[in-house]
Amino acid sequence: MSIRGVFFVFLILLLILPLEALAQTDIGLDYEAMLELDTFRLDSSIQLALNHQLNSHQIVSGKVSYSNNTLAWTKWRWEWNNRHGVLQLLYNAPHLTSKDSFRVLRQSNFYPNALQLLFKSNNDWTLLISENTPVKNGIPSKLLFFQGSFYDIKTTLAFFESFLQWVQINERENWDFRRNYGTVFVLDGKIKEKIQVDWSVGLIDRNDLSRGSIEKQFDLAGIIKLSQKISPNFNLNFEGYHIGKNFSSPLTHLNLYTPNRQGVKFNIRFISEPFILTYSHEHVVNIDGTTSYPSFNQRIEYQEEPVRFSAIIEWLPKPRLSLSANGDRTHLSLQFTESYPIGRLVWKPNPNVSLRFDYHFLHRYRFELGINSVYDLSYVYKFEPQTSRKHQYFSLKRRFAARFWELRYGESDNGNLLARFDDKTNWRVFVGFCF
Repeated sequence: MSIRGVFFVFLILLLILPLEALAQTDIGLDYEAMLELDTFRLDSSIQLALNHQLNSHQIVSGKVSYSNNTLAWTKWRWEWNNRHGVLQLLYNAPHLTSKDSFRVLRQSNFYPNALQLLFKSNNDWTLLISENTPVKNGIPSKLLFFQGSFYDIKTTLAFFESFLQWVQINERENWDFRRNYGTVFVLDGKIKEKIQVDWSVGLIDRNDLSRGSIEKQFDLAGIIKLSQKISPNFNLNFEGYHIGKNFSSPLTHLNLYTPNRQGVKFNIRFISEPFILTYSHEHVVNIDGTTSYPSFNQRIEYQEEPVRFSAIIEWLPKPRLSLSANGDRTHLSLQFTESYPIGRLVWKPNPNVSLRFDYHFLHRYRFELGINSVYDLSYVYKFEPQTSRKHQYFSLKRRFAARFWELRYGESDNGNLLARFDDKTNWRVFVGFCF
């Protein structure tokens, strides 16, 4: 039986529990429909959310949704709290983000149909076993992940193995056998004396088999951080690091530290209320020393409620001045570089009304009105004079205890001044119910 079948049977069993057991079950049902007024196309979706207390130590929760002729099981979790820790069985759900300095594993890096076993002990160590995990520039792999502390040194260890699979190399080439496997190992430590020292070392060993040959990648990384509070008003921080050319975790989409970098950072902070002065300098080069990535900035902050002000002067890599001011009802931010300014002004005449204006150096303008009351209203207008392109978004929503309706025109740009200019816009009506 597939994993979907297992959870479906489990759901049926929960639905036929005795009444006294159902009293410990939270069930939510959401229905939403959308009608496009120009084409009269109707789309609908329904979602069932369940949270059941099996006993004083065990919980089962998850969601089942049906939309566009597709049935989806999401965020299913069986949890058992015992005297040793918490054991979870997860399906189509985020797992964990590692606590090492490099963040070699991210909770969002999971496959929708994968089953995972996660244990978090009371002694602060973690074990994760995944049947299918995405691998950057590779094929899905089994994963064994461990993180725990030994003698105040945090140890992070991950093994991934895809085994030999018959897959298509790319859209233009024939199928072939592929395999990727490897190890990620990180140690993190801390020494607390007059000067606090934080250190980290990492190792990544990766092997990719394709077209009958193996490509090996092995690299190291190291970080050391020194911090000292010289006085209650004066802090000094130093960081030095070396990130190898191939030090890129295969278990994340993004790297916390850019590969092929080495350098130092200085940070000095002085507090004289209500002022805070910060000086930062970073000198970074690539491993071969042929390219430099300098950074140098100064920051001045004024904080005395309800007024907050900050000014950041960046000298390297490019001169830039950033100003920010906040009050009870107003927020103003300005940014100036050698070639262009960027500005934003937000004004809230009362807690339920907000006005926002944005300006971009490409001569794009954006105006937004938001009202939160019995009716929620949102209106956005953007204009680009050079091309006469425009974008408009309108939403009027009425919420009730267990239902809502909304009239919408266009799509929200989520505050992005550069997005949605070429979108097709139409009027739509949304209705929703929850039980």
